[in-house]
Amino acid sequence: MTATFAVAAIRAAIRVLDRLLFIFVLLDFAVVIAPNNTQLRQNRKPREVKFKGTAMTLDEFIKLEGREFFVSRWLKIDQARINTFAEATLDHQWIHQDAGRCKTDSPWGTTIAHGFLTLSLIPHFLNGYTSRLELERKINYGLNKVRFPEAVRVDDRVRGRFKLLEAKHLKGKGLKVVIEVTIEIEGREKPACVAINVLLMVG
Repeated sequence: MTATFAVAAIRAAIRVLDRLLFIFVLLDFAVVIAPNNTQLRQNRKPREVKFKGTAMTLDEFIKLEGREFFVSRWLKIDQARINTFAEATLDHQWIHQDAGRCKTDSPWGTTIAHGFLTLSLIPHFLNGYTSRLELERKINYGLNKVRFPEAVRVDDRVRGRFKLLEAKHLKGKGLKVVIEVTIEIEGREKPACVAINVLLMVG
């Protein structure tokens, strides 16, 4: 009985090992055929930025001076968003809304977003980071410089990159910060917008 039991146990173990080997072969094959393509990875829907742990204080934020501290998620600029901005700002120039005319008369061959639409996305992009700060409020103080090196074509995706240039304590509680913002266009070398944004952050 003991010998029979031992043989049965060995056979069962061999079956388990065979199954494990089969699984490892499948996994190895999956790694080989999986696309190693940066563009495909970029096109995946990014997860919402969520910060774990305790919130960052403004004193801790100051220590990031001179460093790029955040890159936002991509955002698609579709025609509906362009039209809504045109309606809000009363800027209905044909280069933004007349797709038919753009095909023949526009150097871009399609409609483009307003430059100020791109600029207005800075607070949205930055919220992905400031949600982790201990803030009561943040207030736009102004812009030191704004340039639009490249047009954002309809259905382009854009994102924001943020570098903390300067941070100073206010007399009360809070900071006056100067942030370099670069709005990138997916797949393009030139950015859509480069701006120096000045903010008041009250903690």
